[in-house]
Amino acid sequence: MNAYKIYYKIETSLMAAKKDLKLERVNLKRLLFLSSPKDVKSVDFAKISSSVQFTPDSEQIKQIAICQAKINILSEYIREAEKVKEDFVNGFNDIRKRFVILEYDIFYLHHIKRKSLNEVSQQLNYSYGYIKNINANITKQLNQKKIDKKEVS
Repeated sequence: MNAYKIYYKIETSLMAAKKDLKLERVNLKRLLFLSSPKDVKSVDFAKISSSVQFTPDSEQIKQIAICQAKINILSEYIREAEKVKEDFVNGFNDIRKRFVILEYDIFYLHHIKRKSLNEVSQQLNYSYGYIKNINANITKQLNQKKIDKKEVS
């Protein structure tokens, strides 16, 4: 597996985990809202007997605990994945500095640093068309992974 595919896999995995984390946080807020007392401001507490309590049932508590556990697991996974991504980028940058490979420079500047191809061409002192062609080859390699995956399934 080449470096482009590894980075792509790390990046997509990280994005999916962040999306899942947001969804779990929304779900937790929903669960907490559903388990909370309703319309507290309109309740006259003087008329309520002391035996009435606003406690969620055990099923709601279990759902809240499970949701919180998922959030903790996803948060830890995201921290670890970001470390892996940072290590990969640092390692990739070291290779880029040791071996002058134009394709690696383009991949690093365009796909990792998110610079436009025009900015990349100006920074590397190559024509925009030449940089665009090399980036097209990188994109083909990334897309080849998707095609290979579909053929296996």
